[in-house]
Amino acid sequence: MMGPDYDGGLAGDRLHGHPPPMPNDNGYQLDHDRPNMTPSPSYQNGAFPPPSLPPASPALSARSDPRRSGERNRSRGRSGRTASGQLRVCAKCGEPLTGQFVRALEGTYHLDCFKCRDCGQIVASKFFPADDEETGGQYPLCETDYFRRLGLLCHQCGGALRGSYITALDRKYHVDHFTCSLCSTVFGAQDSYYEHDGNVYCHYHYSTQFAQRCNGCQTAILKQFVEIFRNGQNQHWHPECYMIHKFWNVRLTPPHESKEPCPEPVDAEGRERVRQEEEDMENKVYRIWSVLSTFEESSAACISDMLLHVSNGAYMDGVFVAKKFIIHVDILFRSADRLDQTIKKFEMNDLSYAREAKLLCKKIVAFFSLLSKMQEANARKLGVTQELLSLVTGLAHYLKLLIRICLQGTLRVEKEQQTPEALFQFLEDLSVLESIKNDDESMQITLGMSRLSANDSDHCTSCRKPIEDECALCGDKRWHLFCVSCVRCGKELGKSLDQARLHRDQKVYCTSCGSQIEEWGQALERITKLQQYIFLLKVALARLLEILRSSGALPLNSEDPNGYDSVDGRAPTDDNPAMPRSDSRSKSVSGERERHQRESSYENTLNDVRRLRSTRLDKHLSSSLRKARTSRIMDGPEGRSVRPGSAGAEMGLQSKAMQIEEDGEPGEDDTTKQYFGHQDALTLDDIPRIVAAEQAREQQPSAYRTSRQELFRSATAEAAVGGSTERSLSTGRDMDQRLPDDRLPQRDGRKFFSELSGLEYFIVRHVAVLTMQPMLGPEFTLEELLGLIEARKATFWNKFGKAFGKNDPRKAAKKKGVFGVPLEVIVERDGADSTDGVGPGALRIPAIIEDTITALKNKDLSVEGVFRKNGNIKKLTEQVAAVDREGCDVIRWNDETPHQLAALLKRYLRELPDPLMTQKLYGVWIAATKIKDTDKRRHCLHLTCCLLPQIHRDTLEVLFSFLKWVATFHQVDEDTGSRMDVHNLARVIAPNILYTNEKSPSFSDEPMTAVACVEELIQFNEEMCMVCIHT
Repeated sequence: MMGPDYDGGLAGDRLHGHPPPMPNDNGYQLDHDRPNMTPSPSYQNGAFPPPSLPPASPALSARSDPRRSGERNRSRGRSGRTASGQLRVCAKCGEPLTGQFVRALEGTYHLDCFKCRDCGQIVASKFFPADDEETGGQYPLCETDYFRRLGLLCHQCGGALRGSYITALDRKYHVDHFTCSLCSTVFGAQDSYYEHDGNVYCHYHYSTQFAQRCNGCQTAILKQFVEIFRNGQNQHWHPECYMIHKFWNVRLTPPHESKEPCPEPVDAEGRERVRQEEEDMENKVYRIWSVLSTFEESSAACISDMLLHVSNGAYMDGVFVAKKFIIHVDILFRSADRLDQTIKKFEMNDLSYAREAKLLCKKIVAFFSLLSKMQEANARKLGVTQELLSLVTGLAHYLKLLIRICLQGTLRVEKEQQTPEALFQFLEDLSVLESIKNDDESMQITLGMSRLSANDSDHCTSCRKPIEDECALCGDKRWHLFCVSCVRCGKELGKSLDQARLHRDQKVYCTSCGSQIEEWGQALERITKLQQYIFLLKVALARLLEILRSSGALPLNSEDPNGYDSVDGRAPTDDNPAMPRSDSRSKSVSGERERHQRESSYENTLNDVRRLRSTRLDKHLSSSLRKARTSRIMDGPEGRSVRPGSAGAEMGLQSKAMQIEEDGEPGEDDTTKQYFGHQDALTLDDIPRIVAAEQAREQQPSAYRTSRQELFRSATAEAAVGGSTERSLSTGRDMDQRLPDDRLPQRDGRKFFSELSGLEYFIVRHVAVLTMQPMLGPEFTLEELLGLIEARKATFWNKFGKAFGKNDPRKAAKKKGVFGVPLEVIVERDGADSTDGVGPGALRIPAIIEDTITALKNKDLSVEGVFRKNGNIKKLTEQVAAVDREGCDVIRWNDETPHQLAALLKRYLRELPDPLMTQKLYGVWIAATKIKDTDKRRHCLHLTCCLLPQIHRDTLEVLFSFLKWVATFHQVDEDTGSRMDVHNLARVIAPNILYTNEKSPSFSDEPMTAVACVEELIQFNEEMCMVCIHT
């Protein structure tokens, strides 16, 4: 500690100096006696000010103690010279020194001249030297101002920070001063805190007073969240809740069921209760998302592999994957049965999933039937057929519907019974999949299926007819429930199986009649409808294996122990056929080279779909949770004090360099990274996109190969080619720098419309006009086509006409509500980001269309007449009025029927002031459709798509993608289907999106031409959504 001397002279002159004043002789007050200073504003974290500051204000002299001034004046009358005769002067004021003085900083000062430069306080007791850049010397600072210049003052108390301190919100605090703004809660270095408007809050006060409520579960968001602008307002979601709603259209707590934050509790128990409720909800949504997404990803991988292997002719690989898929279905059905039992126990309304479950099983059986037909026809390679693609799409759709129905059922039980038991039991049942995956025996196609392949294996023991519903089981025998009756008394036992017994004579007796027989019979077990469906799937699989074996597609090779299993070590025989193990790979009958090319191309498609999803689901995650950082001052400066008569005492005492040791930045919670970062796995929503890619390959193989690299590639989400891919946010330019030359994607100039900038879209529209004008020359001039896309600038005469009441149709358009509002207005006010388009990224479309399509995707669209049959007209009118008043959230989407939702969508499209395909372009659409040459017609329609306003084009892309998917359900089997293929959908949609207000002759063929136009646009939607390569 360095201090000034206050004495009468130098050390050598001490005998000649005046004696110090007595304590009662107007003594001066040392620095430690002055009152505490008010807090000074702190510098930013780690920001150290320059060593020099402006000189002290002249006003400081007015604050001097008059007694000290008088003392100095009295002393000035004494001798001002040293013993050697030199005149001693003050280094601050330049006046002679007499009496008491201070020696410090290589100079001498009057006692009241030795002050802190910043605050003017006398610092004789302790000071901190600071370098003066102007003079090259030093000047004193008090402790507070010295640490203030270093940015090391506590934000709470204003005191200097020594030892450990806390850094948070760009401020520094003493360890025990970092507290909640509303209570005395002290935050440790690793404790979480929350910030609102620059203030720090504890968990409870932030949660109950300031936190955003999640739009999915209605609880406080205390960690990361996703912010989405919907329906004119910002919606905040937990990442888990957002993904659950995105994948299954389920909210854990609908907005109308939200709870108000609880009032201030009087004790710690109430606060802990709030924390516990929020943690329970957080754990619940995480558990739902992790289990369901894992189950769905595994199921989607099976469906994708089934499509690959079967289309490539690798039948045994396809059959093995089908067996894995049946295991997934079995697990889900068992979970649904247990949930159904829970619902019955609580006497609630039953779940409604019988139709979806039956259609799912029919799709699987149809898949097996397709394989068997190809074997009978000796067709060794099936290829990608429309029937196969329809089957694959149906498998994904109905499995997803069943997952959603069960999830909704568990949430209904929790709401009505106030217990999450059913939910966690359902999730626990689905988690069994992980253990089965690791069990090789369960994945093998075992010999037990040889008995199932018999023609009567699925027949009733009594009536010898197939069983397709719930039944009774004893051993390997099954009965219809209505066939179970006592052979002696005739009593029907189907509803009371506990009274039925099967005896040695293979006859069923009731317990009363059975008691008269010496031996007690075996009890009968009730088999649910879903369990019977699983049994029938196994029967179908066993019969397919028998067909494959008899046709030679399943060869018997006892010398290959790795390919087939025998039972009990016996060699394969006719009665004991060998079955493939889970790790066996059947060889495709097509050439190895062709198969390799096929698998490589298919894998590229999968990687593109993964990258597409990565771009669409990429959301910025914000965080409410914060953590402080601990720092420690290891070698801090020490103040220097005054010691009488110690001339030169400061010599050799150098100021220590400041050393601050800081802990690392607190890591962010990595839990939610998997919600958006795990992009390698497929989901059930990816299956339709894979199907669309395969359809494009089959329909236009050469064009598909040339545009292959661009089909799903995004300029903002490139990923490494080949192998597993992870989400990357690097640009395409960065990607080109990372990849070797031989792995660079071969770009051919094709882009999706959604990837174009505003300038690029402007250029494309004008180039399209120049390209298409020769095709439409007889009907449209170049000026007329340019007039369709160029906005006319306002002129003086336009304004003059408006002043005299000239009607402006845009001014008369409806502005409020949803229905009948211009598309550009509704998108700006009540828009939504849709990921249901063809290209990468999200498309901004009306929220009413996004919500309706999402709801329809979670319905069974195989019901007859979707989009053709009208819904409830009265209810539709009420819904339109309600949406206009309160927005889209007023409708309970999950409670509506497919017909009602389709009618609502058509009503919205029909009431748009300007049709979706626009009035201005009506003539162009009709003229282009009438071109006879197929290639020219399609090319001209493609160019016409370029002329659409961007909002109209984006909405059309989403709508047509959805309608093409709907068309895959036009025929599920001989008896089931919507009967709405692409042509029929075009007939009911075209009058709502492509029409003119001008009167046409009654015999005009334009209505049918409009239908043909819409049909072709839906059928080739993927191609229409890319910038034409000829443009």
